[in-house]
Amino acid sequence: MSALLAPVAVHGAFAAAGLGILRALGVIPCLRSRRALAAGGLAYMIGIAATLSVCVIVLVLGGPFTLPVFAAIAGVLASPLALDLRNAGFARWKVRRLDGWRGPSQWGAVLTLVALAVIAAIGLLTVGNRPLEAIGADAWNQWTRKALLLFEAPHLPVAIFSFSGDIRYEPHCNIQAVYPLLLPLLEALHMRALGRGDPSSVHIVLWLLAIAFVWAGGFLSSRVTKSAVWIPVLAGVWALSLGPLLSGYADMPLAYYLGLGALQAGIWLQSGLRRDLVVAVLLLAGAAGLKDEGTVGALLVVLVALAVVVRERLGAAIEAAAAVVLLFAVAVLPWRLWVTAHHFQTEVPLGQTFSPSFLVAHDGRVGPALTVLGTQLTMAGGVTLLAPVGLAIALAAVWDRRTRRLGSFYLAVGVGYFIALAWS
Repeated sequence: MSALLAPVAVHGAFAAAGLGILRALGVIPCLRSRRALAAGGLAYMIGIAATLSVCVIVLVLGGPFTLPVFAAIAGVLASPLALDLRNAGFARWKVRRLDGWRGPSQWGAVLTLVALAVIAAIGLLTVGNRPLEAIGADAWNQWTRKALLLFEAPHLPVAIFSFSGDIRYEPHCNIQAVYPLLLPLLEALHMRALGRGDPSSVHIVLWLLAIAFVWAGGFLSSRVTKSAVWIPVLAGVWALSLGPLLSGYADMPLAYYLGLGALQAGIWLQSGLRRDLVVAVLLLAGAAGLKDEGTVGALLVVLVALAVVVRERLGAAIEAAAAVVLLFAVAVLPWRLWVTAHHFQTEVPLGQTFSPSFLVAHDGRVGPALTVLGTQLTMAGGVTLLAPVGLAIALAAVWDRRTRRLGSFYLAVGVGYFIALAWS
């Protein structure tokens, strides 16, 4: 029984921590409200990003990564919910009944959501039976293997991290020690709750992230578009992303966090509400903690948002600048300082990639990089097929004077991220 209850408690703690943050920000009126239920997926994703970012700081300072430490962090973040424990009943929350639809459209939306819920429940009960071999080789080396190391010891395995091996002769040793730790910490925490080092159980963690993504995406999207738009879009993204997600790579969790973070940043540009910016930063912190590409993407989103508002409102510009500093100081800098202090092996030192002489010497790789990225973004049948659609929508928004500001933001983020990937 404990093998079931302990993981439920851990993942429930993520949701509680996220709900506490949303309660403190005023995103939800109280715990016992329909809005809190609607924000459950967003709370879970924010809880993961916030608690594990703090866990990374604890680790780099020499502290332990244990269930009690995690529980203490989650408890502090969930503490605003204590204000609502005395209240009974559900607070009123008026929502549009599927945007006031009538007829077939309403039933289609309801049936789609019900189908997603059924599939999600079935998958949650069966995905844990997937064999370890379902995890890709690089996914094992770079994320799941680290999770097993963190499961076995409460401190960072410096001796192992400091030897990444020579990929030409010992590819099994190439664990990419400099990669951020959010996904290995999440998987390790799940295994600790299980009470056994079972790497195949990470599929459950990934499946929960997929469910939370759709849940959170619906909550955010309902503020800016109709159900007729966001339900099929999220259902399509979810279905197309399951294959690469369950391979164990961090790319799809990164896409979930970075996509929702960019969406929320756009919502902030429309609303001007500070709490919307904080939620965006928390989602982007999750992206920054997953992969180097997430770090670049997260910083790019907040920098572009800063560029959009810098000439408009001084207060908004100050808030955006503070978001850049906060994101870098909490989600990026601690881990990078620890990596630098231990002189871990990297393919190319980050500082060298900014050297003009280095870039000139490698200018022959620009064409192939652009070709490969362009080919991947236009492949049929994968989740990347949504990239051209997004590009077309951003261009259409830029063309319309009423939506030009927001369209320019998303277009700049997309083009900037493409350039960053090509440069990488």
